Amino acid sequence: MICAPFEQIESSGVRLISYDRPNYGQSTGRPGRTVVDCVNDVVTIAGALEIGRFVVAGASGGGPNALAAAALLPDCVTAAATLCGLGPMAKTAFDPWFGMLPPREAELRVVYDDPAIFRSNLDKMRDNFLGLTDEQIAIQHANAS
Repeated sequence: MICAPFEQIESSGVRLISYDRPNYGQSTGRPGRTVVDCVNDVVTIAGALEIGRFVVAGASGGGPNALAAAALLPDCVTAAATLCGLGPMAKTAFDPWFGMLPPREAELRVVYDDPAIFRSNLDKMRDNFLGLTDEQIAIQHANAS
């Protein structure tokens, strides 16, 4: 049962608290934000819940946020964990990965080399997807099985 781990956590006296990063779930966007901006969110939540010391964890894109909170709130954060956390988003950070993805390398590099082309390609993909008929979607599902 999927709830069992949460019931065990609750019965041990641990409070598991989660929030949505900007543009995820039901949170509003925050254009121009950086990873360290999440620290203000963590401080606000901890303050509202009257929590002085806590552990932070983040999965995927939340991993850098957990690390930022741990680095900038050493008096509050007792431990940090990341699960499949993202690495640095600088162009050079992806160079080792490109060799593992030869068929898609050019597509991935265009994100950094020419963002306008990347955006145009995304727009075309969206338009193609939205233009699919029910019959075409059914064929895609049948072929995927």
